[in-house]
Parts: sequence; C-alpha cells; structure tokens
Amino acid sequence: MLLENIHGVIRRIDYTLTDDDIDFWAQQCILAVEKETIDFSTKVKEVFTQSGKRRVIYHYSKISVKNFICHYLKKRLDKVFKIEYASRSKIINLLFNTIPALKNMNDFVIIRADLINDFHF
Repeated sequence: MLLENIHGVIRRIDYTLTDDDIDFWAQQCILAVEKETIDFSTKVKEVFTQSGKRRVIYHYSKISVKNFICHYLKKRLDKVFKIEYASRSKIINLLFNTIPALKNMNDFVIIRADLINDFHF
C-alpha cells in the first residue's frame, strides 16, 4: 500500500518518468525512511515579491527523495485531517452563473479583502 501511494505521488510530480524510474525512486524513499537517513535541512530558500508582499518559499529538488516524501506526507495529512481545497473550476462556474443576476440588481458591491495580515496571533 505504501509503495503504491508513493508511486502515485511520484507520477503526479513528473509524468515524464518511466515506470522503472518510479520504481527506483519509490524504493529509495522507502529505504531512506527505514534507515532514517533523510536530512530535511538541505532545502533551497527563495524569496518572491509581488505587489509589495514578500513570500519566502522553501523547496527541494523536483526529482529527489525529500521532495517525494514531503508530497507524500502532505497527501497523508490532507487525508487524515480531511482537508479539502477549493476547486477553481467550480468557483469560476459559480462566478459566471452569478454575473447574469448582477444586471438585475440596482446596487451591488464586490469586496475583496486579505485580512490575514491584520490579525496577530
């Protein structure tokens, strides 16, 4: 089961890998976990700035045991904690279905807000 799940994660990360490549990387992931040889401290840090906002992103090489394991762990956490992500296509469809109704309204306001930076925890 674990091997199949890791296979699926690797396939989604890079569709160009052959089945043999995926088998190799999946086995490497399992060996690294079993032998506890993964060093997650070797991440790459990048800083992106857009519209005055600064975002720091950490990542690993696309084709690496660390990247595959991180993606696998994210998938497991999403499943265990029942995390669901919004579907962009559903949101767009909802928006386009709402637009015709707007012409029938006299007054309307669309508000877009980013409140995350206004709260301090």
